[in-house]
Amino acid sequence: MKKKFLKQLVKYGKWILILFVAYKILIFLGRRLDMKNTIEEKSDLKISFFFQVVSYSYFHMPQAFDSDYTWTYVLKLNEDDFESVKNQVLKSKFYNSYSQYDNTVYDSLSIYDLKGFWISIDGGYKFVEGKEAVSEITDIKIDSTKRTIEVNLDHL
Repeated sequence: MKKKFLKQLVKYGKWILILFVAYKILIFLGRRLDMKNTIEEKSDLKISFFFQVVSYSYFHMPQAFDSDYTWTYVLKLNEDDFESVKNQVLKSKFYNSYSQYDNTVYDSLSIYDLKGFWISIDGGYKFVEGKEAVSEITDIKIDSTKRTIEVNLDHL
């Protein structure tokens, strides 16, 4: 009787472990996909799925009326993927037009259906949103020396 019970317990334990591992893998892959899609959605920058997550934090403000949160992460790319990202930035429309950012550039972004433009900063690049983001502020920076992309998303 005890052996039969132990065998069933081990059998159920294995299935619970398999389901738990599968759940964790799905959460892991889903989070990576969310990171990749957020960068594409906010900046039109296409990145590979193969990156290293250097840091990740998510802070939800429970007392907020409409689900306010801050999501910050840093991704490290390999050399080939980083070169692809760098070329996309350098070839992007209105690259480095920050000094002449006025209503003309803003109107042009609307005409071309762009979300913003990239500027050169010390050691990398920064994405400047083309619209006044009231409910969601996204800050994307690329560090050329570390081959990283840093994303700070604040949903207010």
